Amino acid sequence: MQKLIKKWSCAVRNGKLDIFNREALGEYVKQFDGRDCYLIVAPVEWQRSNPQNRYYWGVIITTAAAALGYTPEEMHEVFRFMFLRVQDDNGFYRVRSTTELTTSEAEEYYANIRAFCASELGFSIPEPNEIELKEWV
Repeated sequence: MQKLIKKWSCAVRNGKLDIFNREALGEYVKQFDGRDCYLIVAPVEWQRSNPQNRYYWGVIITTAAAALGYTPEEMHEVFRFMFLRVQDDNGFYRVRSTTELTTSEAEEYYANIRAFCASELGFSIPEPNEIELKEWV
């Protein structure tokens, strides 16, 4: 059984760890008194942003669905199956949810869709900097 690992936000400034809400961390670590523990410091991988989500549904999905005759929900499922299918260690496949994507993973997913539409389907999807924000959903 995997144990829940708590996370505390922090920042590295001038080579020193600045832990936010240090008091709560102090209370949490008391339960491990006398035990060896790990301290893991890793960069934050931000989840897909709201502007990225609006661009995905308002530009990518809308453009492709209109060009191909699908509903937006159908188009979303098609692209997820094509580009977000992953195989686990047992050989089983699952399709990742777009809500799981980090900002960088979302941008890679969007780039793959744009490239596929341009090269295989013959139409282009504008990049975020090619369309005004107010035009997105």
